[in-house]
Amino acid sequence: MNRRCRAISIPADSYDIAAALIRLQDRCLVVVACYEPRNAGTEAEREADLARQLQAIKSATQRARLEAGDQPLDVLLCTDLNRHHVLWGGHRARMDIGRRNEGEPIIDFMQEIGLHSLLPVGATTWEHQSGDLATTVDVILGSEGVREKLEYCRIHTTDYGSDHRPVAISYVGRQVEEGRGRRKRLYADAD
Repeated sequence: MNRRCRAISIPADSYDIAAALIRLQDRCLVVVACYEPRNAGTEAEREADLARQLQAIKSATQRARLEAGDQPLDVLLCTDLNRHHVLWGGHRARMDIGRRNEGEPIIDFMQEIGLHSLLPVGATTWEHQSGDLATTVDVILGSEGVREKLEYCRIHTTDYGSDHRPVAISYVGRQVEEGRGRRKRLYADAD
């Protein structure tokens, strides 16, 4: 997004979720950012926390659908759900026997609402500052419409100093042309 892009905030049922609806010429795009810290004490509590976050994402997406009205709606979900799965973690996730299938509820959620993983399999999205631990815990998901119009989804080349690596996404979609406001005249630059 950039400053020329107009977005409408979509309410979410969690403080760890932000959602915005962007009106494009032929459709709408809802962008949802979500964090799930995975810090509950027991596995059952962690699973319940994840289920609540996934339900809150689903609710925000449904609100965006209502706001979009008759226009088709594409979904772009940018998450840090702190779960491993071979679909996004690849070989590294397969080797982590204790955590490799903890992303199954996310896979079920993806199938339920028709999302696809957009990052290349095994892309490192988190790296410990020591450099000896790395994994894929940030997952970028998109609907079929996003997948069809995706130019790229990859790890950004700039290091911003975080242990999470930034993701660059380019999606082909023209925003709604707004009427031009009155242009400011620069008399100082006139001949």
